[in-house]
Amino acid sequence: MPSSTTAVGVSSFASTAMNDRFLNDGLKTMRQVHGAMTRLGFGERTSLLAEADVMYLSRHDIGYVGFAQFDHEPIRGLHFFLTGEVLDRGRSKAADAPAAAPGIGEPQLGVWLSSQWFIVSHFDIRVDAIFRQQADPQILAQLHLYL
Repeated sequence: MPSSTTAVGVSSFASTAMNDRFLNDGLKTMRQVHGAMTRLGFGERTSLLAEADVMYLSRHDIGYVGFAQFDHEPIRGLHFFLTGEVLDRGRSKAADAPAAAPGIGEPQLGVWLSSQWFIVSHFDIRVDAIFRQQADPQILAQLHLYL
């Protein structure tokens, strides 16, 4: 934490499997994701959280994913979020791979509009409206109970 309103970090993940459960091609697969994040505070009620990662999957081009999220708390316990995201998983190098498309060899963009209300200690409700390029809009409602 370089200051009381700024945090930075890095993350790294690597795994191998004898057969990737998503690709199911019977080949040993390595999956890696490495990136950095930051959280910046602007006063007591507004913050920015951002993360960017590079993704590697065996037999695919390099991919990437990232997001930036503004969080504003107009009254204590009620948060509103605006999130932008980008994803490119990397296109398969297989000879019969489909053409590049948003999210697979091309960037896929998305926007989230969210609200979260911390009703009482250890209990909150969150609702997200999710809009992604070439995908149907989604509404996600969550009820969280923290023990």
